[in-house]
Amino acid sequence: MTKPATADLLPHRTGRCLTAVRPIRITDVDPRGRLRLDAVARYLQDVANDDSMDAGFTDEAAMAWVVRRTVIAQLAPGHRRETVTAATWCGGLGRRWADRRTSLRGDRGLHIEASSVWVHVDPATGMPARFPEAFLELYAESAEGRKVSSKLVHPTAPDPTTGGITEHRWAIRRTDLDPWNHVNNAATWAIVEEHARPQLRATTFRAELEYRNALNGPDDATVTVQSSADATRLWINDAAGELVATALVSVTTP
Repeated sequence: MTKPATADLLPHRTGRCLTAVRPIRITDVDPRGRLRLDAVARYLQDVANDDSMDAGFTDEAAMAWVVRRTVIAQLAPGHRRETVTAATWCGGLGRRWADRRTSLRGDRGLHIEASSVWVHVDPATGMPARFPEAFLELYAESAEGRKVSSKLVHPTAPDPTTGGITEHRWAIRRTDLDPWNHVNNAATWAIVEEHARPQLRATTFRAELEYRNALNGPDDATVTVQSSADATRLWINDAAGELVATALVSVTTP
């Protein structure tokens, strides 16, 4: 059953909000000229990093965040040469994680609303860490008291009775890796872009990506895909067979 695309709208009302403007370039679009999911993910990362830098959080401890779950709700598609304004703010807080909201609007109609739950970690141990007081002083106002959960909601394996299951190899390239040998978040979204093409042709859709662990290189990943007319689910396993990420792309109603 399709969901309304407007379900993920959370307008910014108060507190800190950073905006940035950039064009949709030829490297951001598919053969039809549509803005791809991996390009959207890169926009989200870039404006989030810009916000942190602008706020003065430049040391390693303050910048140590890992993404847990991201939802991208497309209400209208973007296209090549469109100018995009991105606005980002804190949409809620948990014990050691926060919801970063980002709204993308284009001068030719693009409208995407995104929500990412990021976990603050200790760079030495990789374990969840408390927020710096300066972070709460700056971002708590825009959260407006909303509480955020880091709980994952996707199933850990496909339902074999549903059918439509295929398996694929995914080659991890050196250009996909960050300084910690992890596959960059935007590069993981490229896997979703590749295998959910039927749903991504829709004008409105909802795309979700959840991480259980980091996807490391350089060995190939295995992707299990389960597709239906309105939705595609993905399970991404590393070379050792460990489930590291899951995704769901579903067509929504305007």
